[in-house]
Amino acid sequence: MLNIHIFTSGKGNYDTFKKTLKHYTGISKLFILGDGEIDSDIKVSQKKVKDLCDVFAIDYKAVRYDENDFEDQISKIMEIRKTHPDAKLFFNITGGKKTDALIAFISSLWVDGVAYYWQWQSSEEQDNKIIPPIEFPIPKIPVNELAKNKLHIKILEKLKEKKGNLSQSFMREKLRKTNPNNNRLLSPQTLSQSLFHLKKYGLIEIYPNPDNKRESVIEITLSGKIAYSMISQ
Repeated sequence: MLNIHIFTSGKGNYDTFKKTLKHYTGISKLFILGDGEIDSDIKVSQKKVKDLCDVFAIDYKAVRYDENDFEDQISKIMEIRKTHPDAKLFFNITGGKKTDALIAFISSLWVDGVAYYWQWQSSEEQDNKIIPPIEFPIPKIPVNELAKNKLHIKILEKLKEKKGNLSQSFMREKLRKTNPNNNRLLSPQTLSQSLFHLKKYGLIEIYPNPDNKRESVIEITLSGKIAYSMISQ
């Protein structure tokens, strides 16, 4: 799968791109979106970004849209999605004008993207450790729809109680092997299907289990915690 990162144009593009390279692996393409005339310091920053992309064999493209034309900005983002329908889109909304970053964030909601923001760090702090970016939780299912599935809710509840991750078999034991949707025996297939949908909604993550290759490890995401807190109140 292609991993495409979309930046809003700003003089800090080079600094944030360096951190992005360290945190996100397998970047395939980079688009930098901007409007109007580009200041000299922004040109210098983006030239460094392009040079770094050449080093890592990342396809680089600068995309321009009409100044203060948010509809044109959105259309350019939609064009990226149409051209790369199966790609994972990441939106770096750290730099550039606030309005441009806001439109990029809104666009991420429409194209099933991931919006992230790099917190400011001093050079000394960066030398010690780079703080991971904030990835904003984006709902992919209405809370009222999620609330209708008791098994989904029970899985989120158990993961939140654990404050960590669980194996699939241990999850089944925690649920007492009963499907709360119909009070029947909870089959491994039914549990796997529920986990598949929760992952699709962005509410959990599923990782390989290093201690048991036959099983996966399940972890609740920030979106999952927020969704569960809204339902459980």
